[in-house]
Amino acid sequence: MKNNLKYRIFSILSFTLLFVFIIGSSLTMSADAAMATGKAKWVGNIWADSNMPSKFGDYWNQLTPENSTKWGSCESQQGVYNFNAAKAMYNYCKTNKIPFKFHTLIWGAQYPNWLNNLSGSARKTAIENWYKAAAQNFPDAEYIDVVNEAMPGHQPFPFKNDIGGDNGLYGTGWDWIVWSFEKARQYFPKAKLLINDYNVLNEYSVLNDYIKVVNILKARGLIDGVGCQSHGLENTSAANLKSRLDRLAATGVPIYISELDINIADDNTQKNKLQELFPVMYEHSAVKGITFWGYLQGRTWIPNSHLIRSDGSERPALTWLKQYMANVPDNPDTPVDPRSAFSKLEAESYNEQSGIQNVACDEGTDAIGYIENGDYAVYKSIDFESGAAGFQARVSSAASGGNIEIRLDSINGTLAGTCAVAGTGGWQTFSDVKCKISGAAGKHDLYLKFTGGSGYLFNINWFTFSKEDSSIKYGDLNSDGQIDAIDFQLITKHILGTEILQNTKPADLNADGSVDSLDSVLLKQYLLGMITKFPAES
Repeated sequence: MKNNLKYRIFSILSFTLLFVFIIGSSLTMSADAAMATGKAKWVGNIWADSNMPSKFGDYWNQLTPENSTKWGSCESQQGVYNFNAAKAMYNYCKTNKIPFKFHTLIWGAQYPNWLNNLSGSARKTAIENWYKAAAQNFPDAEYIDVVNEAMPGHQPFPFKNDIGGDNGLYGTGWDWIVWSFEKARQYFPKAKLLINDYNVLNEYSVLNDYIKVVNILKARGLIDGVGCQSHGLENTSAANLKSRLDRLAATGVPIYISELDINIADDNTQKNKLQELFPVMYEHSAVKGITFWGYLQGRTWIPNSHLIRSDGSERPALTWLKQYMANVPDNPDTPVDPRSAFSKLEAESYNEQSGIQNVACDEGTDAIGYIENGDYAVYKSIDFESGAAGFQARVSSAASGGNIEIRLDSINGTLAGTCAVAGTGGWQTFSDVKCKISGAAGKHDLYLKFTGGSGYLFNINWFTFSKEDSSIKYGDLNSDGQIDAIDFQLITKHILGTEILQNTKPADLNADGSVDSLDSVLLKQYLLGMITKFPAES
């Protein structure tokens, strides 16, 4: 009935051209429609490179680079830094006002090979230079994974003795980690500093050591968050997960689920496991945010953890996750930037919704679809200024259509107008519908409520409001739905004073406030095919 979801693909001639484009445009693709927008805790994901993954902004409102801020990726040649891909991500986050996490400063893997050829003191200087370069390029990074996978048996930094060793500075047993955080606090004074490791939530031996390190850093005021990678939880129960989160929470340091994936091939089994574990994490008072580690089939580090198939369709786990997040109350302390009612508002840029899905649109962006009677979409803080008089929407329907109720501030709030949508002959056959509205002035949460018969009603690509009645058809002076010689006769009679038009608005074709010979000329030009649009419609 409808086209499947499609990927947004950025075509590139070269990496350089892509980077210039991304930096120049600041990646304006909006993240307003993400599942956790307006919620107290984010639900984020990763980018593999400077290309925005398909539909990232539709689902995720926090970003972590998968590899692009790891030392080996950024300084493969000593003193020559390449932050291009990471800066594209950073700029996207700044434009869309979502958190960016730098991952990671110190790790026993993916560090530059040239470190092996330096002396101990030279390596220490190189490490500090790496910190300085990262801080210069990402001065407002909200979060930093300072040390990654440092627990015994994992991948601690092989050159740890160059920066304090286990007991070379303070006798803590983890002095190199303390030094790493001290330097991070020095160079990133505004960021929240995190430690990050795996198997924390499914192995008690790792958890015990992790808690020791967290408490050492906390005592020195150096840590702001504990990262739990959350791979390999397929055989972990909700009860055990909560027990381990509780133990970490007892440190008093906030928890961040940093690399969550559920690697299960069977769709329903994956959904059931996510449905079991995700609420334990999200609803835990110590957990402040959750980041998944990939979501597109063929682009995850393990084969069956994806949430979107290669054809663009959602696996059941993601469909369930969207439904779960839709029922999470909004954070009342989260401000929403006002949007002008008189701008072109993409239908998929909703803040909340009930019953709808984003669908592909041949006109170049997504639309909203799968709309049934009683479904709705919410657009927060829409500014109608001194008042709106008209509503226009770009719609399609392979069925008989329905109605769009324009309501203010709640699903049963003030009804500003109702716009009828007729069938257009296809789900990708779009046309404009218009209607009058009244009572919409100032800032309101806009509710578009959809009503009609059974089955799917229509799709909406975008909508906008006008300060004038958008239902006016300029040139159609007798309201018969056509612009023809009869209308030309009527405007001529009005100008001569032999027959006065009761409604002069459709005849004021140049929008100068009067109906005169200039409007007559415009109408004649339209009838002769010399123009296809009147100035009043611009």
